[in-house]
Amino acid sequence: MKYILLLVEILLVLFVFVRKKYIRNLLAFLLLLIMLAQFLSIYLTRSFIPEIAFSNIKSILVLSPKYFIFALIFIVILYFFTNLVKKFNTLKISNISIILLIIFMIFYQKSAIRMFFKESYLSYKINFKSQIPDNLRKKIAKELLKEKIVFDSNVSKYITPKKYNVIVFFFEGISNIVISKELTPNLYAFRKKSIDVINYYNHTASTFRGIRGQLFSTHQYSNTLFVQNTSKWKNVLNASSVHKNYYNDKFKHTKYLISLPEILKSFGYHTYFEMAIAKYNIVKNEFYSMFKDASIDEIFRGKQINAFSDKEAFLYLKDKLPTLKSPFFYGFYNLGTHLGENIPKDGLSYKDGSNPRLNVYHNLDFYFGKFLSWFNNSEFSKDTILIITADHASFPERNFVNAFKNSSGFYIDKIPLIIYKKGITPEVVDAKNLNSLSLAPTICDILGITKAPNRFLGISIFDNEKPKELNKISTMGEYIFKVINNKVVDVSDNPDNKKIKMYQKFGG
Repeated sequence: MKYILLLVEILLVLFVFVRKKYIRNLLAFLLLLIMLAQFLSIYLTRSFIPEIAFSNIKSILVLSPKYFIFALIFIVILYFFTNLVKKFNTLKISNISIILLIIFMIFYQKSAIRMFFKESYLSYKINFKSQIPDNLRKKIAKELLKEKIVFDSNVSKYITPKKYNVIVFFFEGISNIVISKELTPNLYAFRKKSIDVINYYNHTASTFRGIRGQLFSTHQYSNTLFVQNTSKWKNVLNASSVHKNYYNDKFKHTKYLISLPEILKSFGYHTYFEMAIAKYNIVKNEFYSMFKDASIDEIFRGKQINAFSDKEAFLYLKDKLPTLKSPFFYGFYNLGTHLGENIPKDGLSYKDGSNPRLNVYHNLDFYFGKFLSWFNNSEFSKDTILIITADHASFPERNFVNAFKNSSGFYIDKIPLIIYKKGITPEVVDAKNLNSLSLAPTICDILGITKAPNRFLGISIFDNEKPKELNKISTMGEYIFKVINNKVVDVSDNPDNKKIKMYQKFGG
């Protein structure tokens, strides 16, 4: 039914075109582009373009150039098609189409054009209007500040707390359901030799919120470093350096937040992060600033023009490890499994290669297996913990849902948390619906860091302390989710959400 109504809307826009009405035709052409974008979104993701896509708009620059070529071809075809309509259409029919289109958008709430402007405005609201008064920020900061990180842990039952080196793999968009004996044999075998945490969810999406939120153990309202002062956009476009004024305009309140790397550094750790994004990329500045704000000492990036493939990312990590100062914390973010990606020419496809989502997961697994084999035969395996997790769950687009019928259907889902030390006794730990806000305190717990000033919202998955409801809430801008009876439920309309929304804005 939604496809029929979308087709009706497209036809109404097409019949707006008429000869010699240049402004009208330009507006109609722009609306038609919106319609086609919405049609493509429904086909690929089963829904109209969501707010998070608008917030993450700059991230399209990390995708393959082929998508921009396809878009250009569509626009050229569209241009010639509209010219054909103009040859036989009349001004009267055009006026009637405009009236019917307006009526359609007023009375049909799921109109493609209406939804486009609604979600884009929501993105503007979230990213440009998310500030709260500093006096309220100070009040929240005082409320959240505590000395304890771990309260009543049983971590020693699973692993001896010690000052290990730590490597955390924030795999791009991987839900727990992805890991299987056939699709990802290396990750599957790795899980069987590790502490495997089950019933563990992502606390947000997408990548910027996801990684930053895990490093600070905090929710975050916006999903970008958009600035409110538009005169500073020139700084965003200059991807060769980081501009403190641009960054601080949005996240000037981060002085109240305390990151995991900041805590680790106070205990003698050196902190590093590898991101696959190309050096000369607008998105690079955003991530670079985020990691610097999180007290990362050194940030390693992809090649000059292109991002690291997953193969290259693991090879880079392998070459970099001997140069690091111990003890160290090393974050790793890959790009090969990003939505819209497929494997490179030298990649490893899954079976007949028809499903790109399965291809990228299988390819990642293959190169992780190669790295793990090297790691287990290296000196680093003696004192280094490997942690597999994700920046967020897999986006439930068409190819993913076709392959994994039992996914939550939301951008919030169970994600992996696998903790490995060579020779460890394999165990399964039930997180009981805790989410990725728990990553930072869990790492501290493993390292024996039980006390330090912090404002973590999460608790260690090994902690016997009774979790609060807040430790199990997931958020994405205006959307709030909770696990009820083992199912992810949208509770955005719950009137009790005021506190979580306040914490979101406190975190950014």
